[in-house]
Amino acid sequence: MDLATLAALREPVGRRLLDFVEAELDDTNALPLGTLLRRQYADWLVAAALTQVTLRRTATVKFGADAQRMLFTRDALEQATTSAVAAAPSQAARFGPTVRAGGPRL
Repeated sequence: MDLATLAALREPVGRRLLDFVEAELDDTNALPLGTLLRRQYADWLVAAALTQVTLRRTATVKFGADAQRMLFTRDALEQATTSAVAAAPSQAARFGPTVRAGGPRL
């Protein structure tokens, strides 16, 4: 997603479009919904909204309800760490005291 598309989705019109698509999109109506929306909005904005809603639904597995306020690219979502893993203490933190003390003594 380019910066112009990101900015457009963050504007009031883009947020309303995202909310509408979220409420109306299901597994059977993406094409007719997109066709209907393209009568009122630019093609690229409708495509971005449909994509974002689909990605947000997928992201719910990783981010829970927070996914509904986030914007994603497919690649970034696939590489993202789940909230639970990100919140867990890192393995590197276990070695922090040793590293700060100048390393292990042999």
